Formats: sequence, structure tokens, C-alpha cells
Amino acid sequence: MVSYKDRGQMREELIGAGYSWEYLDGWQPKTTLYRHADGLDIEGNVTFPHGSTVEGVPGNPDYVLRKAKIGFLPYPPNEHCGCIWCIERKLKTEEKVVKIDRGSSSDKK
Repeated sequence: MVSYKDRGQMREELIGAGYSWEYLDGWQPKTTLYRHADGLDIEGNVTFPHGSTVEGVPGNPDYVLRKAKIGFLPYPPNEHCGCIWCIERKLKTEEKVVKIDRGSSSDKK
């Protein structure tokens, strides 16, 4: 049985992961989660890309909280998502786009 203190902490963590305040009181037995982190194999190759769904997983709060900590959230990743995986992916994309122009050596006099 989860104590009142643990329940409050779990509620705060779930809210931080994007769940509603009422989730702890009215969760569904099965739910769909979206990958915000890429699923990698042991060689580091992407086997499950971010944005793919995992359907029919248990909806109990302790399970979805464990999954939220590894990048499975109840909403699809998007450009406004503030999770650590989406922010990291956005920074990597911006890093590739930004090109530093140091000028050519013929410009110097």
C-alpha cells in the first residue's frame, strides 16, 4: 500500500511528466504511451524511433511514472515539448544547422 506521503510525491512526479492532477485517482487500466527517447539496440542503432507508440501498457500510476523516467510519455513529442529528450534532440538539430563562418584567409590583408 502506498503511503500518503509517497502518494503526494508520486502525484508531483506525474504532474512533472505531463500527467493531469487527477490521474492518480482515475487512471485507466490500459493506456498508450509515446516514445520521446529513441529505442536503441546494444550497438547504438535506433530500433524504435521517437514518436512511435506503445499501446496497451498498464495505466497504473507507478508503472507510467517508471516509464516517464525513461522517455515514454502520454502525449506525442512535438516542437513545444519540454521533456529532456525533446530538448536534447532539438539542440542537436540546431547544432547541425548552425555553421560558423570564420572568413577565408584571402580576406585578410
